[in-house]
Amino acid sequence: MPSMFQRRLLLLAVVAAATVGLFTIRLVSLTIVQGHENRLEAEQVLNTVRAIPTKRGPILDRHLRPLAEDRGSYNIAVRYPVIAGVWAYDRAESRARKQAGPAWHEWSFELKIARIDQHLVRFDQQTEQLWQTLVEIGGIDRLVLEQRKNTIRRKLQRIASNYWMDRQRKRSLLLNEPVPLTDVVQPIRDQGEAQALLFDVSPEAATRVRGRIDAASQYPADSVWSQVEVNPPGHDATPRVLSPSCSIGAHCPHGYAGNSKTNTSARKET
Repeated sequence: MPSMFQRRLLLLAVVAAATVGLFTIRLVSLTIVQGHENRLEAEQVLNTVRAIPTKRGPILDRHLRPLAEDRGSYNIAVRYPVIAGVWAYDRAESRARKQAGPAWHEWSFELKIARIDQHLVRFDQQTEQLWQTLVEIGGIDRLVLEQRKNTIRRKLQRIASNYWMDRQRKRSLLLNEPVPLTDVVQPIRDQGEAQALLFDVSPEAATRVRGRIDAASQYPADSVWSQVEVNPPGHDATPRVLSPSCSIGAHCPHGYAGNSKTNTSARKET
């Protein structure tokens, strides 16, 4: 029969083995089971990215006259629904619907259009004031701004049309039957994002635009300045697809439908 000393020694060995086992299990859990997540979390804590502002010195000629100087510049971009001309109608229809409440579905077609037109004046004026401000800030002619807007509309519509026809062809081959273009139409992502209209704008002008954007943050849905962005040069990416959250019909101006029931909802609901 084991002595008291041997029993105590055995108990101590069991407790030590259990303790080591628990630590081993925990170590395996941290390093193998949860190792990847823990490593990522540690890297996020240890690795920090901080932008350090720099300024290059001017390039001078032999008489110390500046040939080139480094200065900050920005691009001013406007969301495509405003450029395409559908934002004002979207907001006017939304305000008319909200004001009418449940009675909207009982109104006649003519009454809906009349109420939308009442609100449309306000948003059209906002959009016009935006274009005038951009012309002033950019120091460009209004015709130049309109040409840039038209170029953006044509470019995105061309890219979207090519994509739609490719989808139509592939789906027709898959189903072995003709597929209407309306069944495959979807907006490319850039048709809902900001597109640059002013380039290399001075920091002072960018600050002025940011002030308008900040003021619009109080009522972002009803202010056209909530659709404006100030971006560093090179921010714009190449066109990307897709945004499958909505579809585009032939009624949409410039092939854009946005993310709401725009432009024809009043015409559909009689």
